[in-house]
Amino acid sequence: MDTSHVVMLGVGGALLALTGLTRSRRTAQWWGGSEGQERLVVVGFPCLGGVLCLTGLMPVLPDAAHAPLAGLAVLLCLVVLGWGAFGLPLPRWAVPRHLRARREGRRASEAARRRERRAVPRG
Repeated sequence: MDTSHVVMLGVGGALLALTGLTRSRRTAQWWGGSEGQERLVVVGFPCLGGVLCLTGLMPVLPDAAHAPLAGLAVLLCLVVLGWGAFGLPLPRWAVPRHLRARREGRRASEAARRRERRAVPRG
Protein backbone atom coordinates (compact mmCIF):
# COMPACT_ATOMS: atom_id res chain seq x y z
CA MET A 1 0.00 0.00 0.00
CA ASP A 2 1.33 3.38 -0.91
CA THR A 3 0.67 6.66 0.86
CA SER A 4 -2.32 7.71 -1.24
CA HIS A 5 -4.23 4.52 -0.40
CA VAL A 6 -3.48 4.93 3.30
CA VAL A 7 -4.73 8.53 3.16
CA MET A 8 -7.92 7.44 1.36
CA LEU A 9 -8.51 4.74 3.93
CA GLY A 10 -7.95 7.20 6.77
CA VAL A 11 -10.22 9.90 5.33
CA GLY A 12 -12.91 7.32 4.53
CA GLY A 13 -12.73 5.95 8.06
CA ALA A 14 -12.94 9.48 9.47
CA LEU A 15 -16.03 10.22 7.36
CA LEU A 16 -17.68 7.01 8.51
CA ALA A 17 -16.86 7.86 12.14
CA LEU A 18 -18.25 11.36 11.65
CA THR A 19 -21.41 9.82 10.21
CA GLY A 20 -21.80 7.65 13.29
CA LEU A 21 -21.34 10.65 15.57
CA THR A 22 -23.81 12.87 13.71
CA ARG A 23 -26.55 10.25 13.82
CA SER A 24 -26.70 10.53 17.61
CA ARG A 25 -29.16 12.93 19.23
CA ARG A 26 -26.51 14.76 21.26
CA THR A 27 -24.50 16.00 18.27
CA ALA A 28 -27.43 16.66 15.94
CA GLN A 29 -27.56 20.38 16.73
CA TRP A 30 -24.10 20.88 15.23
CA TRP A 31 -25.10 20.04 11.69
CA GLY A 32 -28.87 20.18 11.42
CA GLY A 33 -30.66 23.03 9.79
CA SER A 34 -31.12 22.98 6.07
CA GLU A 35 -32.27 20.00 4.07
CA GLY A 36 -29.02 20.07 2.09
CA GLN A 37 -26.97 19.59 5.26
CA GLU A 38 -29.26 16.78 6.36
CA ARG A 39 -28.86 15.01 3.00
CA LEU A 40 -25.09 15.42 3.19
CA VAL A 41 -24.95 13.72 6.57
CA VAL A 42 -27.57 11.03 5.90
CA VAL A 43 -26.44 10.10 2.37
CA GLY A 44 -23.25 11.91 1.34
CA PHE A 45 -20.85 11.20 4.21
CA PRO A 46 -21.57 7.45 4.51
CA CYS A 47 -21.38 6.81 0.77
CA LEU A 48 -18.27 8.92 0.23
CA GLY A 49 -16.61 7.31 3.26
CA GLY A 50 -17.48 3.87 1.91
CA VAL A 51 -16.08 4.66 -1.54
CA LEU A 52 -12.86 6.02 -0.05
CA CYS A 53 -12.45 2.97 2.20
CA LEU A 54 -13.06 0.59 -0.70
CA THR A 55 -10.56 2.46 -2.86
CA GLY A 56 -8.00 2.47 -0.06
CA LEU A 57 -8.34 -1.31 0.40
CA MET A 58 -7.91 -2.17 -3.29
CA PRO A 59 -4.13 -2.82 -3.22
CA VAL A 60 -4.30 -5.35 -0.37
CA LEU A 61 -7.18 -7.36 -1.80
CA PRO A 62 -6.80 -10.09 -4.44
CA ASP A 63 -7.39 -9.20 -8.08
CA ALA A 64 -10.64 -11.18 -8.16
CA ALA A 65 -12.17 -8.77 -5.62
CA HIS A 66 -11.44 -5.60 -7.63
CA ALA A 67 -14.42 -5.87 -10.00
CA PRO A 68 -17.10 -6.41 -7.30
CA LEU A 69 -15.64 -3.63 -5.16
CA ALA A 70 -15.57 -1.27 -8.13
CA GLY A 71 -19.21 -2.15 -8.82
CA LEU A 72 -20.11 -1.44 -5.20
CA ALA A 73 -18.29 1.91 -5.35
CA VAL A 74 -20.23 2.86 -8.49
CA LEU A 75 -23.49 1.85 -6.78
CA LEU A 76 -22.65 4.07 -3.79
CA CYS A 77 -21.93 6.96 -6.15
CA LEU A 78 -25.31 6.43 -7.83
CA VAL A 79 -26.99 6.51 -4.43
CA VAL A 80 -25.32 9.84 -3.70
CA LEU A 81 -26.48 11.19 -7.05
CA GLY A 82 -30.05 9.99 -6.61
CA TRP A 83 -30.73 10.90 -3.00
CA GLY A 84 -28.19 13.66 -2.63
CA ALA A 85 -27.83 15.69 -5.79
CA PHE A 86 -31.17 15.01 -7.50
CA GLY A 87 -33.17 15.36 -4.29
CA LEU A 88 -35.17 12.15 -4.35
CA PRO A 89 -37.08 11.70 -1.09
CA LEU A 90 -35.05 9.91 1.55
CA PRO A 91 -36.49 6.63 2.82
CA ARG A 92 -37.95 6.94 6.31
CA TRP A 93 -35.65 4.25 7.73
CA ALA A 94 -32.54 6.16 6.60
CA VAL A 95 -33.35 9.30 8.57
CA PRO A 96 -32.58 9.28 12.34
CA ARG A 97 -35.59 9.60 14.64
CA HIS A 98 -34.60 12.98 16.11
CA LEU A 99 -34.11 14.38 12.60
CA ARG A 100 -37.54 13.14 11.50
CA ALA A 101 -39.12 14.97 14.45
CA ARG A 102 -37.26 18.18 13.61
CA ARG A 103 -38.18 17.89 9.93
CA GLU A 104 -41.88 17.38 10.73
CA GLY A 105 -41.81 20.40 13.04
CA ARG A 106 -40.15 22.50 10.34
CA ARG A 107 -42.75 21.47 7.75
CA ALA A 108 -45.59 22.26 10.16
CA SER A 109 -44.21 25.74 10.87
CA GLU A 110 -43.72 26.43 7.15
CA ALA A 111 -47.32 25.38 6.45
CA ALA A 112 -48.57 27.63 9.28
CA ARG A 113 -46.64 30.60 7.85
CA ARG A 114 -48.15 29.99 4.42
CA ARG A 115 -51.66 29.84 5.90
CA GLU A 116 -51.07 33.10 7.78
CA ARG A 117 -49.85 34.84 4.61
CA ARG A 118 -52.92 33.70 2.70
CA ALA A 119 -55.23 34.87 5.51
CA VAL A 120 -53.92 38.46 5.40
CA PRO A 121 -56.30 40.60 3.29
CA ARG A 122 -54.64 42.28 0.35
CA GLY A 123 -55.68 45.35 -1.36
